[in-house]
Amino acid sequence: SDQDEFISIHYLSKLFKSKTGVNFSDYIAELRIDNALKELLRTDTPINKIALNSGFPSSQSSTENSKKGTTK
Repeated sequence: SDQDEFISIHYLSKLFKSKTGVNFSDYIAELRIDNALKELLRTDTPINKIALNSGFPSSQSSTENSKKGTTK
């Protein structure tokens, strides 16, 4: 039979952390911050647009994530 197989989000998150040493959500936040920093340095695009382009729902959330620091 054609049974779909699913991996739970919880399992996938634990697997990701066990392989990388970093929480998946922290990894994504770090990618967003890195992308935003590159765009800030290379363009004259307004910060709120850069935040949205980088996957943050608002420039406020990008500020909150950057204050947490990155895992590098």
